[in-house]
Amino acid sequence: MGTAGAHVNRNRTIINLAYEGVPQRAIARALQLPANEVGEVVADAVARGIIVRPSESEWPQGSRAPRHPSFAGPPVDEATLLIAATQSLALTKTQAALFLALVRRKFCTNEILHGIIDSRRRTHSTSTDRKIVGVMICSIRKRLRGRYTIQTVQGSGYFMPDDDRRQAAGAAAGLSRSCSRRGDGEEAYR
Repeated sequence: MGTAGAHVNRNRTIINLAYEGVPQRAIARALQLPANEVGEVVADAVARGIIVRPSESEWPQGSRAPRHPSFAGPPVDEATLLIAATQSLALTKTQAALFLALVRRKFCTNEILHGIIDSRRRTHSTSTDRKIVGVMICSIRKRLRGRYTIQTVQGSGYFMPDDDRRQAAGAAAGLSRSCSRRGDGEEAYR
């Protein structure tokens, strides 16, 4: 691989790490690069819409605690969470799976969402057109009736603002716990 190919792979690695929330200086230390080069690559990725916002420059002070989002809460059974979303938001199971992906991730690419749609279809059926993602997001927005916002990054994917993600995660976790206590989860899936 030539110098240009190595440069492209290095930039992809920087962008992927920044997308996952790794601070820019940590990326620079890991890849043994100057911090300003990493900052330039991340700023360019934000400007081109590859990632929504740049990662922090450094880990928070005294952060030896787990680095997961504070709103994540305790793990909840996936099937119960899907049922809670379908019941409370009047979504189909596939729409609920897309909605939960948007709640869990800061940004979902069209490919990620298309993969979710295809994974929920019967194995013998043909693959769907990539345009189905936009159609499904549109129908989810209609069913949400303004309760949560799903924003588009043109040509890249979709994301929910942090406040909406926190609110939806808390509501979904609370609903799934109440469904599992009442036994609704199992009955609705039979």
